[in-house]
Amino acid sequence: MEAIKMAISAMPAWMAVVCLVGGVFIGALALVRLGYSVVVAKAAYKWICWAEENVIGSKMGEEKKKQVIKALRDLTPDWLDWAINEKFLDFFVELIFKVTKSKLEAYMEKKSKETATVARFGKAGEDNDKKLGE
Repeated sequence: MEAIKMAISAMPAWMAVVCLVGGVFIGALALVRLGYSVVVAKAAYKWICWAEENVIGSKMGEEKKKQVIKALRDLTPDWLDWAINEKFLDFFVELIFKVTKSKLEAYMEKKSKETATVARFGKAGEDNDKKLGE
């Protein structure tokens, strides 16, 4: 029983916590590296497209935009209220929406090209061997 206790408590608790946190961080990086970021980008892009089709311009969309503008208004300091009006905040929200969508489109296009290149890599070598053999 004493041997098992020594094996379990081989490292101090603080070192075990550091190793645990480090392992979770490395695992998260591995998920991102393995394509989790593309999945998130596709989901976010789908949500943005859905919002454009179903929410923007509707009563619910206007209410949500007002909530976002109110939250931004609450975050701005009082001394900037004269410079940042509701029209500017409305423009800012629309701009962020459009920029996010275009960045997601570019990112997914880039990743799909990279994936296609990697998928065709083996076949490209085989095609070259056939040309050399002819």
